[in-house]
Amino acid sequence: LQARRAQSPQRVRADDHTPIDVLFGRGVPIQRNPGNIRMHRIVDSYRQQYRTSSRSDKTVLVRAAIQDIKEGGARFLRRLGENESGADGDVWVEVDDDAVYEKISHALRGNG
Repeated sequence: LQARRAQSPQRVRADDHTPIDVLFGRGVPIQRNPGNIRMHRIVDSYRQQYRTSSRSDKTVLVRAAIQDIKEGGARFLRRLGENESGADGDVWVEVDDDAVYEKISHALRGNG
C-alpha cells in the first residue's frame, strides 16, 4: 500500500462552483444542484449492471462512474462547518477520494 500524502483541501467559494460540481449535503438545494442531478443520471446508467456484478466488478464500476462524473472537470465538494478553522461564509472544500468512492457506491446501491 502506498502512503497518501496529506494535503490541505482546496477551498472553493460558493460562487465559484461550476454547474457540474457535485455537492455533498442534504436538502432540496443540494438535490436540485445541476452537478448532483448529472451525477444521479450517470449513476443510474450503471445501476442495473452494478446490481448483477461480482464484488470485484462492482469496484470497477464505481471507479468508472466516478471517472464519468469527473469528466469535464467536475469536483466533489462539501461545505465547511461554522466551527471549522478558517470557515468564513459559504466556503466549500474538495472531498477526498475515499469519500467520493463511498458516495458513489452508496448511490449505486440505492433504489434511484
